[in-house]
Amino acid sequence: MTDPGDINTAVSYASRFFAYRSYWYDIEDFSVIAVKGRDCPGVHFTGIWVAAGEPLAHWHAYMTDSAFSAVLIRFADSDDYPDPALEVGYATW
Repeated sequence: MTDPGDINTAVSYASRFFAYRSYWYDIEDFSVIAVKGRDCPGVHFTGIWVAAGEPLAHWHAYMTDSAFSAVLIRFADSDDYPDPALEVGYATW
């Protein structure tokens, strides 16, 4: 942190990390899930494209856990929660 007294920096830094299933994760290590026809992730897109009807279209990012599983994250609507919230899921195939 450049300025430990800056609450915005502290909140931004602290909100990058979360614990799930006994492991700590950094949101910046996740890859974006972009929905065809809805999202425009930009030039340096590193992630996957999915169709609007696919189950992964409801999630914002993923991190593979193995060849057959991944941790999924979704940023919750502010209407659903009083504070910004992160929803975490687990997918297997």
